[in-house]
Amino acid sequence: MHSKNRISSFSRKPLWLRLSVYFLLIYLIYALLAGVVLPAVLKATVPDKLTDMLGREVTVKDISVNPFLLRAEVSDFSIKEAERNENFFAFQALTVDLGFWQTLTSFTPTVENIALHAPYVQLHRLTGGENTRLNVSDIMDTLAKNAQPEEPERAPEEQAGIPHIRLNHFTLQNGHILLSDAVTGARLDYPELDITLTGLDTLATITEQSGKSADSPEAKSSETGSSETDNAYAFQLNTAEGGKVNLKGDFQLSPLVFNSDIRLSDIALAPLWPLSNDIIDVELIDGRVDLALAFSLFEDNASLKVTVKDGSFGLHSLTLARQDEPKITVPELAVDGIEASLADKSISVDKIAVADMQVNALFDDDGLDLQRYLLPNTAPSTGSTPPATSTQASGSAGSSSAHTPASEEESGWHVVLNAFEFTGGEVALNEKAIADNMFWRIFNINLTTGPVDSQFTSPVHYNLALSTSGNPEGFATEATGTLRSEGDIDVTAQQVKGALTLEDFLLSPLQQYISTYANVVMESGRLSTQSSFTADASGTVDVNASVSLADLAILDNQKKAPLLKWQALDVANLAFNTTANTLSIDNVMLREPFAKLVIDENKHTNISDIIVSRPPATEDSGAVSVQAAQVEGAENEEGDTPEKTADEKSQLAITVNQISIKNGNAYFADNSLTPRFASGIESLNGTVSQLDSASGKAAAVDIAGKIDNYAPVSLKGSIDPFSDALNLDLMFSVSGAELTSVNPYSGTYMGYYIDKGLLSLDVQYKLQGDALEGDNHVVIDQLTLGQKSDSEQALSLPLGLAVALLQDRNGVIDLGLEVSGDVDSPDFSFGSIILNAIGNLITKAVTAPFSFLASLVGSDDTLNEVTFAAGSSELDDEATATLTTLAKALKKRPGLRLNIEGTVNAVTDAGVLAEKTLQDRLLTMSGAVALPANLTASSYPVEGPLSGALKQAFTETLGITVEEERAKIIAQLTTSTNEKGASEQTEQTPPEVDEIRVQRALHIAMYNSLRSNIDISPGQLAALADMRAKAVKRYLINDADIDANRLFQLNSRHHLQEDVSGATLTLEVD
Repeated sequence: MHSKNRISSFSRKPLWLRLSVYFLLIYLIYALLAGVVLPAVLKATVPDKLTDMLGREVTVKDISVNPFLLRAEVSDFSIKEAERNENFFAFQALTVDLGFWQTLTSFTPTVENIALHAPYVQLHRLTGGENTRLNVSDIMDTLAKNAQPEEPERAPEEQAGIPHIRLNHFTLQNGHILLSDAVTGARLDYPELDITLTGLDTLATITEQSGKSADSPEAKSSETGSSETDNAYAFQLNTAEGGKVNLKGDFQLSPLVFNSDIRLSDIALAPLWPLSNDIIDVELIDGRVDLALAFSLFEDNASLKVTVKDGSFGLHSLTLARQDEPKITVPELAVDGIEASLADKSISVDKIAVADMQVNALFDDDGLDLQRYLLPNTAPSTGSTPPATSTQASGSAGSSSAHTPASEEESGWHVVLNAFEFTGGEVALNEKAIADNMFWRIFNINLTTGPVDSQFTSPVHYNLALSTSGNPEGFATEATGTLRSEGDIDVTAQQVKGALTLEDFLLSPLQQYISTYANVVMESGRLSTQSSFTADASGTVDVNASVSLADLAILDNQKKAPLLKWQALDVANLAFNTTANTLSIDNVMLREPFAKLVIDENKHTNISDIIVSRPPATEDSGAVSVQAAQVEGAENEEGDTPEKTADEKSQLAITVNQISIKNGNAYFADNSLTPRFASGIESLNGTVSQLDSASGKAAAVDIAGKIDNYAPVSLKGSIDPFSDALNLDLMFSVSGAELTSVNPYSGTYMGYYIDKGLLSLDVQYKLQGDALEGDNHVVIDQLTLGQKSDSEQALSLPLGLAVALLQDRNGVIDLGLEVSGDVDSPDFSFGSIILNAIGNLITKAVTAPFSFLASLVGSDDTLNEVTFAAGSSELDDEATATLTTLAKALKKRPGLRLNIEGTVNAVTDAGVLAEKTLQDRLLTMSGAVALPANLTASSYPVEGPLSGALKQAFTETLGITVEEERAKIIAQLTTSTNEKGASEQTEQTPPEVDEIRVQRALHIAMYNSLRSNIDISPGQLAALADMRAKAVKRYLINDADIDANRLFQLNSRHHLQEDVSGATLTLEVD
């Protein structure tokens, strides 16, 4: 009853009161449901729902709703890892404030504030490869499994515009992101993340105050209006290594505009490096990056445009290492003034500066180690891709060709670098591929350039300077050479033009490479050059230079003694041009050169083993070479062989104005001799001038010096080394050289030492083509042979006789030798042709001394024999003429003595002596006064006293009667007549023998029988030989005025020569 009264009473209350009560009751119910019931329901159901949905454990500590402030808050939310009791995602608090009244007043959905406090997320890559799995992959799989079936596609609808939504403030504070990769071991930890978003309005536009022009599309206001703080954001991320990432700016959604001021500072690269472990084989030890730029992205006419302004990039303390050994270090790299525009396709950089960069590299048989380490590793492809057919290839080529015009029409990016600066760089190279172990440093590398434009409208100016050092023991700190170059590179013209200076580049560090090919020691040497050059891609090269090689000293590697050295080699005004194909040099000056040639005890020279013998190529390498040659030949056969141009066919035109030698020296020693020999040529001075390969004129040679610093020596004439066949006309002369200095050679090869003598030599050679003609004039004054040596290598010729034959009455040997030869002969050499000529002259003199004497008086008579008539010792006219010629020659060679030996012919001389004895007996027996002249057996009288004496002597001597001999003669004549008649085939009776014939034949037979019966004794022949020798000696003394002390008659009785009727002459030394 009471209740009814109350209700009735309430109903009678004023309306405003009843409405207030109703509103209060509804508000209390709303507060109860929203503030108590809803949070309790959400807290009880949401974790389970999310756990079922995600397949992960989800926990929430508390969910609260403030129905009065329209604020909801979730605290201590977390999603666990699948297999670990760790948070995958969590946050400490999430607060959302709805802007209810703003929504009502502006008719725009508005959120006043969203605040996310201490969010945390960790992402892991668990496996790599084709089946890559992340720690979120299972969530994605669960969501996909629980997803509703897709609805049938609906007809496309017109794209709706961007809904108008406002978010006044969004903050994310104390966020933490952890990224890790189980495959590479990379771990990226970002412990501090803060994000602020102010005045988000999906339809707002950026105002002029935000930095944009009022005329730009992004600066135009929409109908909704805008404020200075609309769509402003701030992003800050701190790394575990102390790096910072800051982004600040604003944006709009339609048309899209995004402005950002990006600042990265001290970002460590080392945590990111494990991601590249399977790409390159080096380790990043240290390295930090700074980046600052103003970034703008906006939409204009359905296209995106991007601009970058005030950009700068810095790389600090970069260190790349291999097995804890630093390979590349970059202490500082700075890129300043970066400007870019996507619309204009332009990039501009004020300056790139690299400071104190260091590179450590190893070059061995496998190549450059940095190339192996830094090139990306490419895994072999598992799939098989069919090779493209020739048709496809042709199509591709055609497509490329067809698209070329379109490509040219498309505008490329325009990149401008105003300056590049590389300072304090260094490259340390340990070279083991050619040398055993060589350490090279290229340091103090400074390179600067002027503006570099990708359109290359103007040449790029550069300036380069560097120092070098090389040492086989380790990296040296002191420079062994400096290089500077400055010039311009014209990319459009493909041309480079500049100047280069190389100063004091030491050659001694090259020893490691020289020893591979030569057994010498490069003790010292400094190379310097100054040059200007121009070169282009067509192969045109133009160089103007001066070159100096100073303090060169090359030692014999075995004896460590000087082999070649000079104070300086200066080449002035060298000009080389490939277009004209010319090389011209104004002057080559060689100062104080020295060369040394030594023959050791084993007759090896100090230069014979200079070249290191290389092992022959293996069969495999030879086969490869042959195969390569065959392939190249096949390619040449398939393709067209280009004809050589005129430039390729023309030879290089070389011009050298003058080559000068100043104060040169040469040393020669022969230790294979006993005693040892040594000599030198000092004070070498002279020139070779006007060398010109194009003019066809010979160069002039004028060089002079002194042997052992006293005997003048000179070389004069002309030489044309550039002609197809070498042409020369040279005169070499030596004056007054002491022959006693060559005693080791004379004792070894001539068998005598020299006590005294001077040598003067004039040698003139002319070479035209392959034909050599030489005129040698050798003068030896007062040559005196000394003690005889016991050398087994000495000539077997009588050297004393040779000297006596060659030396005139004044003690001078004056020889003129004309020589000739073929320079194409494999056995030809200038030295051998002279020695052969002298050797042949001496051999000819001592082996045919009388022919040599005859030549002295212009005769070709045989002077070593005097001929006598058989059985006679009287000199006839021919013999006296021979002796007269001999006497003239002997007077020219007073050092000769003559031996005279009489000889006989045992047959002819004995026959003549026997006939003379018979004739003397017949004369005595006949009583005649004299015998008929020219009496012989056939002319002997057949009657008279001589006939009687013959018959008497025949009977008395032989005991045969004349009648018996007569019958024998008749029988012989008859037989001869019968044989003759039979041969004529006549039957007539043979005629009787003529009596006259019988008498003549009888006397001849008796005469010959008596002569044959006479025996001439050896004593008689020896006496004849003795008389002949005396006749020769008497004539030479009495008639030819030859000193008797120079003539000796040999005893011919003990060793009588029985071959020649005459006298044999021999020579010996006085």
